[in-house]
Amino acid sequence: MQLQVQLEEHSYPIYIEHHALDRIKNYLDPNRKYAIVTDDGLPGVLQFAKT
Repeated sequence: MQLQVQLEEHSYPIYIEHHALDRIKNYLDPNRKYAIVTDDGLPGVLQFAKT
């Protein structure tokens, strides 16, 4: 899933998907700076919530 943050001068996409870091080179321009946010504990929490 891709969300687009619409700001007047600095719009940017947010990608939310399973194993996105495995395909990171498909998303990023090597000439720009990025922030990557992830949480290894989250999948375990979701697994627990489904049971």
